[in-house]
Amino acid sequence: MPVCTINLAKPWQKDTLVSVVTDQLTSYMVAHEPNLFPWASVLDTPRVVEAINKNKWDMGGE
Repeated sequence: MPVCTINLAKPWQKDTLVSVVTDQLTSYMVAHEPNLFPWASVLDTPRVVEAINKNKWDMGGE
């Protein structure tokens, strides 16, 4: 997994910090967590749903 190279200089802007952390945590969870359903509402929902659907098809689900 690539290391985040975004510069988050202080003072942090809340919206920027939340956006970067959500993006990075979503990437990590999609790569490492087999059950993404509990995370769908708190992470990047479209990316989590896409990953759930991709995993479903990769596993031969309908």
